[in-house]
Amino acid sequence: MESKKDTKFYFISYDTNVKEIPLNDAVHGSRLEKDQQFDNWFFAQMNASIRCAFLSHGIEVPKCVYIDRCYRNSNEMLITIVRNNVNGEKGALKWYKNWFFVLDDLNRAAMANSDFDYDFTFKFRII
Repeated sequence: MESKKDTKFYFISYDTNVKEIPLNDAVHGSRLEKDQQFDNWFFAQMNASIRCAFLSHGIEVPKCVYIDRCYRNSNEMLITIVRNNVNGEKGALKWYKNWFFVLDDLNRAAMANSDFDYDFTFKFRII
Protein backbone atom coordinates (compact mmCIF):
# COMPACT_ATOMS: atom_id res chain seq x y z
CA MET A 1 0.00 0.00 0.00
CA GLU A 2 1.35 3.39 -0.93
CA SER A 3 1.88 6.13 1.60
CA LYS A 4 0.88 9.72 0.92
CA LYS A 5 4.58 10.49 1.31
CA ASP A 6 5.70 8.13 -1.46
CA THR A 7 7.47 9.83 -4.32
CA LYS A 8 5.81 9.42 -7.71
CA PHE A 9 7.96 9.06 -10.84
CA TYR A 10 6.80 10.28 -14.24
CA PHE A 11 8.08 10.32 -17.80
CA ILE A 12 7.65 13.74 -19.37
CA SER A 13 8.35 15.29 -22.76
CA TYR A 14 7.09 18.09 -24.89
CA ASP A 15 5.42 15.95 -27.51
CA THR A 16 3.73 13.20 -25.49
CA ASN A 17 1.68 12.88 -22.34
CA VAL A 18 2.99 12.56 -18.82
CA LYS A 19 3.05 8.91 -17.80
CA GLU A 20 3.60 7.53 -14.29
CA ILE A 21 6.39 4.99 -13.83
CA PRO A 22 5.09 2.29 -11.49
CA LEU A 23 7.75 1.54 -8.88
CA ASN A 24 5.83 -0.87 -6.66
CA ASP A 25 5.16 -3.21 -9.58
CA ALA A 26 8.74 -3.06 -10.85
CA VAL A 27 9.94 -6.45 -11.96
CA HIS A 28 13.32 -6.97 -13.58
CA GLY A 29 12.79 -6.62 -17.30
CA SER A 30 9.45 -4.77 -17.06
CA ARG A 31 9.04 -1.60 -19.08
CA LEU A 32 6.28 0.94 -19.22
CA GLU A 33 6.96 2.03 -22.79
CA LYS A 34 8.51 0.17 -25.75
CA ASP A 35 11.43 2.53 -26.26
CA GLN A 36 12.29 2.83 -22.57
CA GLN A 37 16.03 2.18 -22.17
CA PHE A 38 15.90 1.30 -18.47
CA ASP A 39 13.77 -1.29 -16.70
CA ASN A 40 11.32 -0.01 -14.09
CA TRP A 41 13.47 -1.51 -11.32
CA PHE A 42 16.14 1.05 -12.27
CA PHE A 43 13.75 3.84 -11.30
CA ALA A 44 12.87 2.01 -8.07
CA GLN A 45 16.60 2.06 -7.23
CA MET A 46 16.75 5.76 -8.12
CA ASN A 47 13.86 6.31 -5.71
CA ALA A 48 15.90 4.64 -2.96
CA SER A 49 18.86 6.97 -3.66
CA ILE A 50 16.62 10.04 -3.56
CA ARG A 51 14.93 8.93 -0.32
CA CYS A 52 18.31 8.26 1.27
CA ALA A 53 19.67 11.69 0.30
CA PHE A 54 16.62 13.57 1.56
CA LEU A 55 15.99 11.60 4.74
CA SER A 56 19.66 11.51 5.80
CA HIS A 57 19.53 15.32 5.97
CA GLY A 58 16.17 15.42 7.74
CA ILE A 59 14.19 16.71 4.78
CA GLU A 60 10.83 15.27 3.73
CA VAL A 61 10.94 13.11 0.61
CA PRO A 62 9.83 14.91 -2.56
CA LYS A 63 6.34 14.68 -4.04
CA CYS A 64 7.38 13.71 -7.54
CA VAL A 65 10.26 13.19 -9.90
CA TYR A 66 10.17 13.85 -13.63
CA ILE A 67 12.33 11.88 -16.03
CA ASP A 68 12.63 13.68 -19.35
CA ARG A 69 12.13 11.24 -22.22
CA CYS A 70 14.80 13.06 -24.23
CA TYR A 71 17.40 10.77 -22.60
CA ARG A 72 16.43 8.20 -25.24
CA ASN A 73 17.89 10.42 -27.96
CA SER A 74 20.82 11.82 -26.03
CA ASN A 75 23.49 10.73 -23.63
CA GLU A 76 22.07 12.43 -20.54
CA MET A 77 19.15 11.73 -18.24
CA LEU A 78 17.84 14.86 -16.56
CA ILE A 79 16.07 13.99 -13.32
CA THR A 80 13.95 16.86 -12.00
CA ILE A 81 12.90 16.53 -8.37
CA VAL A 82 9.92 18.58 -7.23
CA ARG A 83 10.40 19.29 -3.55
CA ASN A 84 7.56 19.74 -1.11
CA ASN A 85 6.49 23.18 0.02
CA VAL A 86 8.16 24.46 3.15
CA ASN A 87 6.14 25.49 6.17
CA GLY A 88 7.05 28.93 7.42
CA GLU A 89 10.36 30.57 8.11
CA LYS A 90 11.70 27.66 10.18
CA GLY A 91 10.99 25.16 7.38
CA ALA A 92 12.54 27.46 4.78
CA LEU A 93 15.69 27.86 6.87
CA LYS A 94 15.97 24.08 7.34
CA TRP A 95 15.58 23.57 3.57
CA TYR A 96 18.12 26.30 2.80
CA LYS A 97 20.68 24.82 5.18
CA ASN A 98 20.34 21.29 3.79
CA TRP A 99 19.39 21.43 0.08
CA PHE A 100 23.00 21.83 -1.05
CA PHE A 101 24.04 18.69 0.85
CA VAL A 102 21.10 16.75 -0.59
CA LEU A 103 21.99 17.83 -4.12
CA ASP A 104 25.65 16.99 -3.48
CA ASP A 105 24.70 13.47 -2.34
CA LEU A 106 22.52 13.02 -5.42
CA ASN A 107 25.23 14.30 -7.75
CA ARG A 108 27.72 11.83 -6.23
CA ALA A 109 25.23 9.02 -6.86
CA ALA A 110 24.72 10.31 -10.42
CA MET A 111 28.47 10.33 -11.05
CA ALA A 112 28.84 6.82 -9.65
CA ASN A 113 26.05 5.52 -11.89
CA SER A 114 27.09 7.38 -15.04
CA ASP A 115 28.82 5.33 -17.70
CA PHE A 116 31.66 7.38 -19.08
CA ASP A 117 32.69 4.62 -21.53
CA TYR A 118 29.34 5.03 -23.29
CA ASP A 119 29.22 8.74 -22.52
CA PHE A 120 25.91 8.45 -20.64
CA THR A 121 25.43 10.69 -17.61
CA PHE A 122 22.74 11.40 -15.06
CA LYS A 123 21.98 14.88 -13.77
CA PHE A 124 19.72 15.86 -10.86
CA ARG A 125 18.03 19.19 -10.33
CA ILE A 126 15.68 20.19 -7.55
CA ILE A 127 12.89 22.68 -8.09
